[in-house]
Amino acid sequence: MMTDPVTVAVLQNRLNAIAEEMGEAMLRTAYSQILNSSRDFSIALIDSRCRLVAQADHIPVHVGAMPWAARAVAERFPAPKPGDVYLLN
Repeated sequence: MMTDPVTVAVLQNRLNAIAEEMGEAMLRTAYSQILNSSRDFSIALIDSRCRLVAQADHIPVHVGAMPWAARAVAERFPAPKPGDVYLLN
């Protein structure tokens, strides 16, 4: 099934905005000076096949390891149900 480029752009921008909102929520609730001062963290959305879908603009160097971390979660929890969400630290 082909998706038109406008729909792809709208969806990608929305996913990126969700990742940014996740980062802002983390900053508002974090007690760590490292997070608040330097924003030394990364936020990303990973799909069910462990592929990077979207990321926030914080410290992207961490994002490179996220697909491998997601694979480790997928091995530990091989049968996710609709609505399941996994958070990694």
